[in-house]
Amino acid sequence: SHHDPSAAVMTLELRSPTDGSPLRREHDAYVDSSGEVFPILEGVPRLVTASRRAHIDSIAAAYDAVRAAEGRTSTEADYYRALPYADLSGRHVEQWSRRAVAFELAMDQTGDVDGLDVVDVGAGHGWIASALLRRGAQVLAVDINTGVHDGLAAASFHEPMPEVAQAEATRLPLADRACDLIVLAAAAHYVRPTAMTAEAARVLRPGGRLLIFDSPVFDDAADGEAMVAAQRDELARFGDVPEFDGPGYWLAGDFAGPFRWSRFELPRHRLAPLRDHWTRRRLGRRPARLPVMIGTRQGEEGP
Repeated sequence: SHHDPSAAVMTLELRSPTDGSPLRREHDAYVDSSGEVFPILEGVPRLVTASRRAHIDSIAAAYDAVRAAEGRTSTEADYYRALPYADLSGRHVEQWSRRAVAFELAMDQTGDVDGLDVVDVGAGHGWIASALLRRGAQVLAVDINTGVHDGLAAASFHEPMPEVAQAEATRLPLADRACDLIVLAAAAHYVRPTAMTAEAARVLRPGGRLLIFDSPVFDDAADGEAMVAAQRDELARFGDVPEFDGPGYWLAGDFAGPFRWSRFELPRHRLAPLRDHWTRRRLGRRPARLPVMIGTRQGEEGP
């Protein structure tokens, strides 16, 4: 089930991640104005700058191996299309049920997306991108993981199928002021906050929004570091631990940049305070919060 770009809804104009110049299509590749070639492999344009390609592919390969080992894969379209409302594999039911609640809260607070230009960053197999297409948005799904398990190659299971491109979150293959909404779901913690907010500010139009949810947020870096250390020990069972650029969590103070931020908490279980207490006793740290964060891009003076 290779990705067929002709089946995807075309959206935003793609630009070179190296120099921002327009891309022209030549056979199975895009070429920028300087002559740099970006291959299209298995239907996925590889819009990662040449100097970063080996590094990015090594991270993505390690990550896809982890995702496969965790059982986040299927050969059935029904599995992908049921997400986030049902995990037909039965392996991550609680996580997906929480994710569905977060997605609904995020959509309620974002409002109507019909006609908006949207970039789904860290899109995985594109379940959010597909949901946004159904709601009338134009969507580009980007991720560094092009794998068939939990990466962009699995986007072809979705109906409608989003347009996809391999790209880094902080080097998006788009012009300045190209889009109205950027979504990072379960993705923001893999990228450096200052680099992400700067790149979002570049590609969003004034008044555009940066939507972040399902990423761990702490008030205290020590709590975040303790969580990341435990996660690394867990991931080491699967082989190489993916070495992402980001810290693995954001601090409340990282929601900065030229944005006006709103924070929405998921409804908490009535036993949550008790659970928090035992998390602190057992793990020696405060539990992560997973809020829905929406930053509205503040406009500049002048053209």
